[in-house]
Amino acid sequence: VLAQNRILQVLGIPHGALISVIFCMMVLSFPVGAYVVFNSEIGGDITYEYPMDSLDLFLAGIGFGVPVEFELGDGFIVIWSTFLVLFTVAMFGPKKNFVNMLQSIVSEGKYQTQDNYIVVTVKWFSILVIVSGSIIAIQEFFGIFVEQPEVSN
Repeated sequence: VLAQNRILQVLGIPHGALISVIFCMMVLSFPVGAYVVFNSEIGGDITYEYPMDSLDLFLAGIGFGVPVEFELGDGFIVIWSTFLVLFTVAMFGPKKNFVNMLQSIVSEGKYQTQDNYIVVTVKWFSILVIVSGSIIAIQEFFGIFVEQPEVSN
């Protein structure tokens, strides 16, 4: 049992470091996303001031438009703020905050998934990135290359 705990502790340090790095990248994505939307010339014709005359929703495979007028930047801020609130709530709970979870991972090498939601989110995000990269690598191995769309704004 003591040897097993020691192995979990040794693996807990790089695991905690990896979770910390990905968490920091997620935190940095919020201001970088806002900067890219509002201060860069990513789109030629479509900018954050682009007017939207309806909000197209799809419910159970049926599409319908809600007649709401807003600008693209306003919609981005609403969605961005929602994700920021959800990220903050996940970071602080439900039982332990993110820092306490990292301490538990490094010192004990294990953690309970129900203690903090952001650790589970980081883990699944990492799995998603690895699986997506693997699928792209396998496709390219068989000669199927993923290219950027040629359609402009």
